[in-house]
Amino acid sequence: MGRKLQNVTFEQWLDFAFNHPVTKPAWHWADDADLWAGSATEMVDLLTRTFLDSGTALQSFSDAQLNQGFWYLISVPCSDIACSITNGRVSNHARIDCVKAIVNLFRDCFALRCSNHLSHLDEAGANPLNSICYMWWDLFPVFGKPKEPKWAEFDSLILEVMGRVLDLDSDACREAALHGLGESHCYYPDRTPAIVENFIWKHRHIRDSLRNYAYAAMHGDVL
Repeated sequence: MGRKLQNVTFEQWLDFAFNHPVTKPAWHWADDADLWAGSATEMVDLLTRTFLDSGTALQSFSDAQLNQGFWYLISVPCSDIACSITNGRVSNHARIDCVKAIVNLFRDCFALRCSNHLSHLDEAGANPLNSICYMWWDLFPVFGKPKEPKWAEFDSLILEVMGRVLDLDSDACREAALHGLGESHCYYPDRTPAIVENFIWKHRHIRDSLRNYAYAAMHGDVL
């Protein structure tokens, strides 16, 4: 059993999340791996700062390290860290700030570091970071509750964030947002097509393969 971490500095948090050799299986599957034991509020605050400062705070880590680290943070099979956002002890204000900060992560990190390979086509030579970028909204554990007023409002914010990511000049980021919008079509079939259609009209010069994926997302037919 590794250390149980809580009440850490931001630098200690970054070291815990990202400063590991890239291995298969990843470091966090080891029996002696360190574990997060802090409060949900502390966790959300650290995630928010990570997203907001991603353009500078993550520079010392390789693309592969960031990919491995974000899979650990966001994917529920790897950890329940991202689930802290839905914890009842976390204020709604902190929750909203965290989701809004995801725009910064895509703009200041993913858009600059990911390659313009499309993951749904398994295009060869993609940057390792494309993996978590593409899967982000598929893994992010807080979406799709249209019949619950509290969470429907939160879903609206996530849809808004996806729409903002579509405006970034990055095929990888746009594909990620389209992936998320396509997945959310089953929950919001009256809203997601309009967001995608607006993107297609605003960005008429995108390559054909990305446009085709956008049309598929309008109907919820994404990989």
